[in-house]
Amino acid sequence: MSEDNDVVNRKRKIAVAFDASQTGSGQKPFTINPDFIRIANRLADIVLNLTTVNGGGLQATFDEANPVQWYQDGKPIGRPIAFSDPKLDNGDLRLKFSDVNNTTQEMEYGFTVTVDYNGQTYTSPDPTILNLPPTLQPSPSLQSA
Repeated sequence: MSEDNDVVNRKRKIAVAFDASQTGSGQKPFTINPDFIRIANRLADIVLNLTTVNGGGLQATFDEANPVQWYQDGKPIGRPIAFSDPKLDNGDLRLKFSDVNNTTQEMEYGFTVTVDYNGQTYTSPDPTILNLPPTLQPSPSLQSA
């Protein structure tokens, strides 16, 4: 599992690569980087960018009807209140949602993304978001004092 340790940035990017040559039974067509992020801000924008590898001119896109499924403790759940509805843009190659982190204790959320490719639907393994209790960041005016 790769881990993104930068907890200060408000915008968090996740690269989702779909390898069209790995769509057979038992193969793993998804590479997700990072697949684990920690959020210690009160608000973070999560942006997932989808690319297709070995597509032969075809492009995978995030599924318009159900691009995200949330999990907690390994079980599917409805969208947690901390997260906004996902929005698609850039020809369904970019998926965005916000994380309003008001937690007072660590909360771990898994999720999968669903993509459509060549008339088929594929679901990723679950990346994870760990919401940490937000930390207070000193204002720039206090840092220079």
